[in-house]
Amino acid sequence: MKKRKFALCVFTAVGALSLASCKDKPQKEDDKKVTLENKELDIYINYNGTSGITYRGATPYTNKVENNKTYTQGTLLPTWSAFQEHMKQYTADKDFIFYEASAYTKNKDNDVYTAISSTEFVSETEKTRKIDLFYNTTANIEKMGSAGKAVDLSQKLDIMPNFSKFLDENPSIKKLITKGESIYYTPYFDGYNDIERMLMMDTTIVQTVLASGANYDTTKTNGNGGATNVLQAPKYKAYMGDKNYRAESVKDGKIEVAISKNGKKETIKIKEHDNIIKAQNELLAAGCTGKQLGDQLVQYLTEAYDGLVGEGKTYPTLADIFISESAAYTVDDLIALMRVIKANPGLVAKDPNAEVETFFVRGQANNRVENVADLLQLWGIQGLDAKKEMLYFTPDGKLMDGAVNEETYNALGNISAMYDEGLILTDFYKKAASGATGTKYLDQYFKKTLDNAGVGFMMYDYSTANAAANDADENGIGTKPESRKGIFTKENNFTQKGIMAVLPPLAYWENEGTEGAYKKNLMRYAESSRALKGNSWCIPSTSDNVDAACILMDYMFSEEGAMIQDFGPSQYWKTADKSKWNELVGMKAPEFNDTMKQMMSEAGKDFWSFMRENIGSTHGIGCVRSAALDVTSCNKYGQTGLKNVKAAIANGVIDLAKVDKEKGKNTWDTTVPTTGYKGITKENSDKYDAVTEFWKAEKYNTSATGWAKVVVSPYDTFFGADGKFKFDSTEELGTTTSTQIKYNASTVKEQFGDRKTIYLYTYASSIAPTAVPQIAKK
Repeated sequence: MKKRKFALCVFTAVGALSLASCKDKPQKEDDKKVTLENKELDIYINYNGTSGITYRGATPYTNKVENNKTYTQGTLLPTWSAFQEHMKQYTADKDFIFYEASAYTKNKDNDVYTAISSTEFVSETEKTRKIDLFYNTTANIEKMGSAGKAVDLSQKLDIMPNFSKFLDENPSIKKLITKGESIYYTPYFDGYNDIERMLMMDTTIVQTVLASGANYDTTKTNGNGGATNVLQAPKYKAYMGDKNYRAESVKDGKIEVAISKNGKKETIKIKEHDNIIKAQNELLAAGCTGKQLGDQLVQYLTEAYDGLVGEGKTYPTLADIFISESAAYTVDDLIALMRVIKANPGLVAKDPNAEVETFFVRGQANNRVENVADLLQLWGIQGLDAKKEMLYFTPDGKLMDGAVNEETYNALGNISAMYDEGLILTDFYKKAASGATGTKYLDQYFKKTLDNAGVGFMMYDYSTANAAANDADENGIGTKPESRKGIFTKENNFTQKGIMAVLPPLAYWENEGTEGAYKKNLMRYAESSRALKGNSWCIPSTSDNVDAACILMDYMFSEEGAMIQDFGPSQYWKTADKSKWNELVGMKAPEFNDTMKQMMSEAGKDFWSFMRENIGSTHGIGCVRSAALDVTSCNKYGQTGLKNVKAAIANGVIDLAKVDKEKGKNTWDTTVPTTGYKGITKENSDKYDAVTEFWKAEKYNTSATGWAKVVVSPYDTFFGADGKFKFDSTEELGTTTSTQIKYNASTVKEQFGDRKTIYLYTYASSIAPTAVPQIAKK
């Protein structure tokens, strides 16, 4: 095809671009020039086999924003039409064509990669064409690059000004994505330095059990001799000790705590008090009613937060201690609350014989099982929600591995105790041999759309996905009341509007000092930060339109391209005038217009499915998703909690792990890099395979192994009277199948040395010599 020379209009960096089109601006002498090889681009984006650049639905749909245009299978989606329009400025005849390269026959990235790489990246829809942009895992893309099958973008930065500026402003990200001296993909962040997962509560339950005059259960016994559907014998021991806070936090009988209020940081004083857990354990040991536990908790909160609760005060109600922007509670307070909820099914579920699930996971999937282990964060344990396995930095920048920290294993006793008491879903670790459902428990306990629908209190998960369990709002985001089952039907006047994120509890985190003399301080910390994701797109080296592919990739790092990628084209917004956009979590973002909202409401899909399948936005291609999109995509009832959490992060009440917490320095709250490490041979990794297997959540079916086996076993099996993990236990933790090894706690402890001097040393030295801790040095 004949080559043509056209001007490449240079956009400013993300966050500073006017929404005026580049082609409307006068050409400057110093503007970069680019020669496009042709005006056609073949794009392969296959998201789970369901969505990409064209409409995939079997049934056509009418797009009311576009004058009732009918979208049938194969029609280019609105976002991609806008991207295609952007590309026309580089062609003399104002024409440019996107070609769909995916046939959507596969729904797993590795299956896609195997199929497409075996044909040398030939389009699935037109065999005479080559794929110009290919979506897959970054691991597979780096494999392509190493084999010379992906274009090195570092050699094309002269025509990628926005991406180039992003790399200049984020050197740590540049280091992360650089393989040797090459860059083979543009990074994808579903939010950057933004909180990812958080505690999600049905806050209506909190309001119910802490309401004045609550009708607590009086018929069933909790604790020793308790009924099967209520609270079992006490196993959990107070984290704070005999008092509600440790002695070092108390001054003149009070504890000074920072809170967030109306978006600003303030300080309150909580009274020192006997620990509620200690008092509850005494009641439960003798056997007690839900009413006794409820009355006891109300009395404790009233006394400890004396002067802070009431109309016009910090906490209008007792529930606000847990669920408001100003929430200030400890993990002991939270366990006490969960116990009261569990002990009062008649109040909470309107049925004294119901089973209330106080903590559950989203569904039967590996990463959901791990959410139970993530609870270790409640007691100030790092590494569980790290971006790179269980690695984290110490206060002085040394790399540490939670898997060789004895404190991590000791803290598992807290989860084991909760499990014994009935505070954690019994079958959390079980996955069906076939047909496992990734949203089984979300649907059962929050959305209540399954035949065995029930009442659930809390998860550790994503805000948008969980808030969607609330009643559908005017945007159609949420659960339709008529889809609920059992006693939760619309006919029974059931409404649900209280599922939302809450602030994490106060705990003692090791955030100060140097190696050998670290100190813990009382604070709130969120380790789950949005960082580099594991998928993106690249340009296969067989592409016949490399420069055009680079231009489109670069467009995602301009403000205009990023906003279209997040919110769709501007005709779907109320206004393209940035000065009139909503202020959301510290940044401005467009609001959808009424017609777009109507379409979402009528679609019967969740927000993300609608945006990907009907609009073509929010795919995990190289881009930085707006921090405001989480709020926009969240059911309006859930937005309250998400805004509370983000406000607390913004004013420093919650310390959030970040990629660049301090420029050029690794601090305890710096996110550990996800890539760039030296390889470890199988011969060496086998030396600590029991440690690795202990913390994996990949192989659970009907039998619990590793940490899950520890949790579901009776507390005394793995924990002594002092609460410490029994490393001398010979109880089997693994099984000898084709994919697992046989080991016990003693094996795990024996391998700590090799895990430190091989695994930890290799990874730490890959970051920097100064990151190697003394325990990892041979």
